[in-house]
Amino acid sequence: MIARFRSYNLQHAEVLADIVDIAPLTVAKVHAIVRRMDGITRDFTELFASRSDEGAAASAFYDGLKGPRAAGDEGATPGRPLPLEVTRLVQMFEDRPRSRRSRHCTA
Repeated sequence: MIARFRSYNLQHAEVLADIVDIAPLTVAKVHAIVRRMDGITRDFTELFASRSDEGAAASAFYDGLKGPRAAGDEGATPGRPLPLEVTRLVQMFEDRPRSRRSRHCTA
C-alpha cells in the first residue's frame, strides 16, 4: 500500500510537469498525459475508494473529463502541435465556459 501511494505521488508529479511544460502540445504528448492520468486515476480510486466519497467517484468523474478530450486528436498530424482548442481542453487552464479568460490572465 505504501509503495503504491509513493508511486502514485511520483506519477502525479510527472504528469503535472507534462501539463505545465511550455512545449507545444502534440498527439504523442496528449497520449502520454492520458496514459499517466489513467494510471493515476486507477491508483487513486483503489487507494481511496473505501476511505472517501471522492475516492469512489474519481473514476466516473475522470471518464467524463476524458471523453471530450480523447476525441481532440482526430485528424491531427503526428509530430505537429495540436490546435489551440485541443490544447485548452487537455491542459484545462481556462475558467468555466462562460469566460474565455485564462486563470493566469490578470487583465
